[in-house]
Order: sequence, then C-alpha cells, then structure tokens
Amino acid sequence: SLAGSCAYDQWSVGKTVILQKDLSLEGMLWEPIPSFSGQFKGNGHTISDLTITGQYSPAGLFGIVEEQGSIESLSVRGVVSVSDSADTTTGGIAGINHGTLISCQFTGVVTGDSEVGGIVGRNLATGIVRACDASGAIFGQSMTGGIAGENLGSIVSCRSRAYVNIESTDPSI
Repeated sequence: SLAGSCAYDQWSVGKTVILQKDLSLEGMLWEPIPSFSGQFKGNGHTISDLTITGQYSPAGLFGIVEEQGSIESLSVRGVVSVSDSADTTTGGIAGINHGTLISCQFTGVVTGDSEVGGIVGRNLATGIVRACDASGAIFGQSMTGGIAGENLGSIVSCRSRAYVNIESTDPSI
C-alpha cells in the first residue's frame, strides 16, 4: 500500500510513517517505493527478507528519498540485485537520496551496474547520510562503494563492513 501510494511523488509530503514491529517480506518480490518525501521512522526495527530483482532504477527499499524526506533508525536485510540495459542506481536503503538517512543499517547483497552502494546508490548535494552501517557484499561495474556509489552530499560517521567488488578498471591507470 505504501509503495503504491508513493508512486505519486507528492503523496508522502508531510506524512510520518512509524514502523511498530519487525517485518518479513519473505516470499514477496518487492518493487522499490518510488518516491518518498515524508518521515519514515523505523524505531530500530528490521525489515527482513527484502528481495528486489529485475529492471529497476533507481532501486532500493526506496527508489528516491526526496529533499524533504528522511529515513531514521531502520534496519534492512536482503538482496537488491537489478539489471538494466542502461545504467542502474542501486542501494540497500535508497537508490537516490536528496534527503536524510540517519542510523540506518543494511545487511545483504546489492548488485547493479553503476552508482551502487550498501546504503545509497547516489547521494546528491542535498543528501545527508549519518551514522549508517552496511555489511554483506556490494557488486558493480563502476562507481561502487560500501556506503554510497556516488556521493555529492554529506556522509558522516558511517561504517561499511561490506565486501566491495568493482568489475571494471580505469584504463588511464
């Protein structure tokens, strides 16, 4: 229901979503929550068994966290493995972040083409990623990192314990 409502990017403006217990998405093929502009308070709970496969970009539990959006105290466990004929932007929590991600954790596998990160694929200039933690394995062709694949914003006090593998090399080296 949340993902369907967030297909319209203004639906979540001013709304607060509070996770009141751990959730398992076992057996569900999940599509990214397209665009989120509200406050998502995880209250330290875990969304487990996340499985996103297919041709999505941006991809993560959230596709895009908009500038006024925030995700707090959320732990996610699962697999985000996307493919596309064009570039993919893929993260465990969010594909693209314009907003704020605070005290979020991702444990699992993230696979994409470029801009692939354990927490966020692309953190834009207005994006803040603070006190987040990633573990597991991150695979990409280029612009791949434990926390963010590409960072134009702010990453503060984060930790990656993830295995990171980039499949391409810079030919100028």
